[in-house]
Amino acid sequence: MSSHSEQRVVSCSQERFFDIVADVESYPAFLPFWRNAKVYRRVGDVYYTRQEIGIGPVRESFLSKTVLQPPTQIDIVSSEQMFQEFAIHWKFHPTPEGACRVRFKLSIEARSGLLRKLMNAMLTDTARGMVAAFERRAGALYGPPR
Repeated sequence: MSSHSEQRVVSCSQERFFDIVADVESYPAFLPFWRNAKVYRRVGDVYYTRQEIGIGPVRESFLSKTVLQPPTQIDIVSSEQMFQEFAIHWKFHPTPEGACRVRFKLSIEARSGLLRKLMNAMLTDTARGMVAAFERRAGALYGPPR
């Protein structure tokens, strides 16, 4: 299994950053490789999403379950056939300065050997790019840090 963890302080409030991560249907607008994301069912603080990722002509669709614990945590899992494991965990902690300390962990393992090799090769750069994309999104929505 491949995994990547990172933490950083972002110049955005905990609540705002939580909202950006929770807004899965906006992912295709700013996340590399995300082609489509549509919530098809909501039950309280849990929602289910159809997502499509793609690199060039290669596209894969999968279903995911997101559990929100506002404003401190978001857990995303998928039990789709293409994955042996797929889990993304976000934790958000306010800082005394009004910013947000973000902890991110992505764990993924594909069933297909070819897809597993591709994911392993790209995981670290892709995961770092994801966190940076969320941070850029916060800047675009709420302006530069003060």
